[in-house]
Amino acid sequence: MGSYMMIQFVEGRLCAAFLLVALVAGCGGGGGGGGDTAPEAVPAADYYPLHTGDRRAYESAYSDGTKFRYAIAVGAATTVNGQTGFPEQLQAPNAVQSDSQVLVKTESGVRLIVPGADGTFEMIRLPASVGMAYAQHFSASGEDIDQDQVADVETYDIASTVAGLETVETPAGRFERALHMRHQITVNTRRSTDGVVVTGVFTNDYWFAPGVGMVRQGGLSSDGEGGDIVLLAHKIDGRSTDTTAPRLTNVSPGAGQVAPDGTRIRLQFDEPLMEADVAVSAVTVRDSTGIAVPLSSYSPLANEIALTNLDRWQSGTYTVEVGTGLTDLMGNPVAPFTHTVTIDASRTGVSWTTPLDGDPAATLKSGFRAGFSTLLDSASVPGSVVLREGNTVVATTVTHPGGSSNYLEIAPATALKPLTTYTVTFPTLKDSAGNPVVQLAPWTFTTAATVTASAKVTAAVRRPLAMR
Repeated sequence: MGSYMMIQFVEGRLCAAFLLVALVAGCGGGGGGGGDTAPEAVPAADYYPLHTGDRRAYESAYSDGTKFRYAIAVGAATTVNGQTGFPEQLQAPNAVQSDSQVLVKTESGVRLIVPGADGTFEMIRLPASVGMAYAQHFSASGEDIDQDQVADVETYDIASTVAGLETVETPAGRFERALHMRHQITVNTRRSTDGVVVTGVFTNDYWFAPGVGMVRQGGLSSDGEGGDIVLLAHKIDGRSTDTTAPRLTNVSPGAGQVAPDGTRIRLQFDEPLMEADVAVSAVTVRDSTGIAVPLSSYSPLANEIALTNLDRWQSGTYTVEVGTGLTDLMGNPVAPFTHTVTIDASRTGVSWTTPLDGDPAATLKSGFRAGFSTLLDSASVPGSVVLREGNTVVATTVTHPGGSSNYLEIAPATALKPLTTYTVTFPTLKDSAGNPVVQLAPWTFTTAATVTASAKVTAAVRRPLAMR
């Protein structure tokens, strides 16, 4: 993540935490660049530039295979506890943004102001020499680990070491003589309910390149969890390494296709978008008379937008208009464009699914369902659902509740595999009038690292989608 924080998803919301708190979650990665770590003085340099408007984009790769991209944005100078510094905010696609946290930079190094703490965390201490070590200690109001609505007190003992001047290669480039800092952190959390102290030990490594800032972060928790964070691009003092606009790679329904009722319009780009989850503010769909269709949106992937008509589609031609409100992680706007979609509302289509079509980490804690734009013909249900892992068909049990509803419950005969992509098609399914259900593309989802789906499970219906 950024120089000071790690992130993780909790129930679909992004939890951004300050460095020391986030380490308790066991996120992070290991390893380092190569280089000579013989004792030598660390040259005077700006290892962490801070200007209003600076921006750094990163990718986190965790030990369970999960990857995530986000940006760290620097705000205007502010004063906290009598100290003047620059707030940094984590900004991520499809996520609740973090609160700002403040970095203070002086000739003696870079310090992080930890909210509610009786001290600050020294990320970099200057002047320095390779092999120099120093200790830090402070207390802070931590997380409520015993869930009694009272924040538990945490103490931090940090052993910091200047590990070397090393060469680091990332997607943003090759950085020579990057300052390698290692912080081994012991966190003692006293639960407010019973006074029991829970201890965690975490090691985090940071590489700071002169004139750029943090280019890599890695770490490892005492329970073996870890990951790695690398710099993708940066904008420092108005100069950006990425000025390329996001490119539209696919639109569905495509040109020449006649889509059924229940269709979702999907836009895919070649990189993650910051505002993908609030696309209704930047994308408009108009009918042939110019009237805008009420929309909701979601983003199964950070580079994809799925738009749902909150009313029923009427047969006709619709124009999709994308403005400049969508940007990539570095703030480059999508070029405006239009696309035409043709709808035949007399044709029955798939209107919702659980998990969502395109879900990259479906846990399936309560199974999966598919909903359709009209009632279904019960006689056509047996054998009408095909679940596949690649080219292999996975046996399922399919239930049509009530015998006349517009949705199906689908239960795999065996538990699904973790980190595996599945597709679902309805090749012989018909609506109550005997017409075939139209499916322009398979319903696709990828299971999470931990999958809990088993036979005969159900799920809450996600309809309509909440306005984002």
